Amino acid sequence: MNVPSKLCAGLLLALLGLGLSACGRSQPQAAAGTSPVAAAGPARCGEHPWCDTRLSADARADRLLAEMTLEEKISLLGGDDVFATTPLPSQTRHTGTSFGIERLGIPTIYYADGPHGVAQATGGTPMPAGIALAASWDPRLAYRYGSVIGEQARGRGNDVVFAPNLDLVRNPFWGRNMETMGEDPFLARTFAPPLVHGIQDQGVIANAKHFVGNHQDGALSVPPEGFPLPPLTGAVGGRFTTDVVVSERALREIYLQSYEAAVKEGGVGTVMCSYNRLNGPWACENPFTLTQVLREEWGFKGYVLADYNAVHIPQAGLNAGLDFEPWPALVYSPLVVQAVRAVALVSDETINKRVRNILRTHFAFGVFDRAAYPDDISRIDTEGHFAASRSIAEQGMVLMKNDGELLPLPARAGLKLALIGAAADRYNAGRGSSFVIPLKTTTLRQGLEARAAAAGVELRYDPGTSTSTAAALAREADVVIVAVSNHMTEGHDQPCLSLDCGGLLGPLGEALSFTPECLLSDCAGNQDALIAAVAAANPKTMVVMQTGGQVLTPWRDQVPAILEAWYPGADGGTAMARVLFGDVNPSGKLPITFPQHTVDTPVGGDLLRYPGNGVQVFYSDDVLMGYRWYDAQGLEPAFPFGHGLSYTRFRYSDLQVNDRDISATVANIGTREGAEVAQLYLGLPQPAPGIVQPPHQLKGFQKVQLSPGESARVHFALDARSFAYWDEAGARWSVAPGCYGVAVGSSSRALPLQGVIAQAGGNCP
Repeated sequence: MNVPSKLCAGLLLALLGLGLSACGRSQPQAAAGTSPVAAAGPARCGEHPWCDTRLSADARADRLLAEMTLEEKISLLGGDDVFATTPLPSQTRHTGTSFGIERLGIPTIYYADGPHGVAQATGGTPMPAGIALAASWDPRLAYRYGSVIGEQARGRGNDVVFAPNLDLVRNPFWGRNMETMGEDPFLARTFAPPLVHGIQDQGVIANAKHFVGNHQDGALSVPPEGFPLPPLTGAVGGRFTTDVVVSERALREIYLQSYEAAVKEGGVGTVMCSYNRLNGPWACENPFTLTQVLREEWGFKGYVLADYNAVHIPQAGLNAGLDFEPWPALVYSPLVVQAVRAVALVSDETINKRVRNILRTHFAFGVFDRAAYPDDISRIDTEGHFAASRSIAEQGMVLMKNDGELLPLPARAGLKLALIGAAADRYNAGRGSSFVIPLKTTTLRQGLEARAAAAGVELRYDPGTSTSTAAALAREADVVIVAVSNHMTEGHDQPCLSLDCGGLLGPLGEALSFTPECLLSDCAGNQDALIAAVAAANPKTMVVMQTGGQVLTPWRDQVPAILEAWYPGADGGTAMARVLFGDVNPSGKLPITFPQHTVDTPVGGDLLRYPGNGVQVFYSDDVLMGYRWYDAQGLEPAFPFGHGLSYTRFRYSDLQVNDRDISATVANIGTREGAEVAQLYLGLPQPAPGIVQPPHQLKGFQKVQLSPGESARVHFALDARSFAYWDEAGARWSVAPGCYGVAVGSSSRALPLQGVIAQAGGNCP
């Protein structure tokens, strides 16, 4: 690779119609049907002094940097493939490419989306949505989840994968909530390290995104259902323009927690800065987060890359700590960087820092010292990944209601089972950059048909396009399942929280309302009406939801059973059938709060909190995000954070508070083996007037598997950080003297064990 050719990458946009570089072809050439990386051969570094693997990554980066010309350094600051976000001209297109420098043995680096599996055009095995993984409350599954993503990324010839998404669910309308680990910072920070380790143990560099304050894509965007490309942003409060106004305390206690864990405990190699502004500066040009917090406080040694088109001012990004602009390299193009350097807006020292971060990371992760990964789907264990997708989906499903023990379904010959709803007969998944074209899928209908046939159960299906026809079928059945889903996508926030808010036409073809009133009130859709009609026809009606986040459930008192399956991934149909028939005992817990009404949510009823005034969005909910808001406001949710039932029953007893070691006994008092997630919440005292504290906040959890009659002792080991709040005046973590409440139970609203513990010299009455 010659440097003049690489310098031409910034001119490609002018010649997109021809698909040629102004200076001739600059990318490695490969045989038809293969990735360029496959044709590059095993040589990566060569015999240069910086190729000595006995040296540290820092020493190797310093040696290489000293041999580079200024032009070569600048060439590494931006990506090169302007077709990266489209399937053209190659059907195996990577999401991003940074061409190497042959003279120096610097390899070409390939990037891929995403958090649910590798999003390359020829397809892969989609995992359940991130929100489903979080609902398992099992960090051990996070490692397996990450390893599948890493294996897929490696098998498709990539060096870096844009995963995991470590944003939180602040705003229930956000179209990307399905990618996250839920609404609680402790839950998300617990999942972050094993996710990162799972990816990076496969030889692929993980990417923690979107850093930070990315919780909305914008309101009033209207993509048609099934439209092949998502909108870029909403008309009001769009992700490309909004300034997130948030206190440092809320940043530290809520939104930065998962990223801190990914860096300090996960050793993540790259971090992606987000589109939005954060208290003024753009997130990709913000020295507070990119330099002070990320590097100086947390000790991050990797490199920061920008979300696509998230860079605005070259010197602002370079000076703040942004190392790499993946696509397209316009703001960080060689010509632009040379220009700002020429007028002394950026120093050579700063350019060296940015390039050194990139080189050091690639040395540290062995990218120079191995052969290029071939883009060869045959090297991927697709069957193993299909099975992993099913297993994780099963453990993330949440039994939200089960009155009269309608579930599990009896595997009894002659049982008449009716399945109603279009969602049962299609693959349901979120859209946008996290969407993986599935190599194969199993729908709920297919999964139930196979399981019913094995049990001799009679299964009849109706798409639910006519409520009268659906009701007639329901009357003839012993048990009815209504399958529903919502449509979520990057670039488009939900117009409302009902099931039918995902596009210009809902899943049943109905016209939808896109008026701002739906952000403030409850707007129902035809799937809600379908459930109500079927439940009226047959009282033994259950609802299976495949959603990417919380939805309104106005019919919840009309049905005895509700199962939340989320977007369950490739073999979701089999997973749902196994849970419904009791082959798997559900053990998931909600990682988000389901509201009774739209106005009950932390952003409901206040357009300044979402979508904002067109320029700024105000996080005035502050540290009262998620379930903290409902608790502080005295609002009863439809289903609380942490809630989830089982086909067996558990009892909590014998709370022991011994300094910072808290323990309790969990017993299975039912008739089936099952798993329970014991949850610990602390109530922190108010350290000073005006400093609000949530009534309680999650500080520990443990999942235990118990046979009938078996009990286990669960332990929660706490440290000083567990009791700390961010003292803005002192700019430090601080533990306030006082009495701290201790509560243990099965959800944020079911905490039968209560105690207290004194800290920092305080006393408990």
